Amino acid sequence: MADIVARLSRDPDPAVREEVAHRADVDPTVLTGLARDPDPEVRERVAGRPGLDPTLLADLARDPDEAVRARALSRPRTIAKAQRQQIDQAAGRTADEIGRPDEAAGDLDADWLAACAVSEQPLMRRVAAINSSALPPDLVYRLTQDPDPHVRHLLA
Repeated sequence: MADIVARLSRDPDPAVREEVAHRADVDPTVLTGLARDPDPEVRERVAGRPGLDPTLLADLARDPDEAVRARALSRPRTIAKAQRQQIDQAAGRTADEIGRPDEAAGDLDADWLAACAVSEQPLMRRVAAINSSALPPDLVYRLTQDPDPHVRHLLA
């Protein structure tokens, strides 16, 4: 059966490869290959798997596709529900689509927000900008210099 699953992981139809990525019995080497699949939906499916190798998860958190990064960064066992909701709010949306930030960051962890503000991922810096009222002034200032225009827009 493992040979069949491995063969299906190279199927030309991305929907088939997505299903392989969802299988509980898929070999870790097959998952590694699927994490590098040309189709972002396949990689996103891999990023959402429980028990994923931390190195592979870190690679997916730096994926060029924002949805894949968001999925890898918002895994239920990795962060709290409130943090995941903040990532979902910012993923794949412009500053105009996100709208005015709320004044209260709610039950978000201050250290996590600070890490978002200095993250190499624009999505995470957008999350920090959305919750800038909970950040210290030096991090807010840093975000005003951000290369991502959506981060600066969210601060305005």
